[in-house]
Amino acid sequence: MGKRIENEEQYQNSLKWLVSKSLEIEDPLLDEETRKKMLQTYDFVSQRVIEYRRGELAKMYPGLHAIYKQLGWNYVGSPEPEQKQPEAPKKKKNLDFFFDD
Repeated sequence: MGKRIENEEQYQNSLKWLVSKSLEIEDPLLDEETRKKMLQTYDFVSQRVIEYRRGELAKMYPGLHAIYKQLGWNYVGSPEPEQKQPEAPKKKKNLDFFFDD
């Protein structure tokens, strides 16, 4: 489930979907298993909506990139975390000349 919202049209459609599904989830006649599945999907879509909105705000206000990173929040357009390459072990200095007999 790695789909992201990529443009304003998808964002608006997702918002409409959330509103319509919220009404269905509140239906007292809905069986519990269906409600549970719908809630999982609803939570997933709402998280993607939040990430898209954060990304749009970060485009308008570049200072938010650092704040989002500090808070550990994901957003659309966030830079991928850099993977550090392991450093080569440092060479030990040869201090044998101190111990010459």
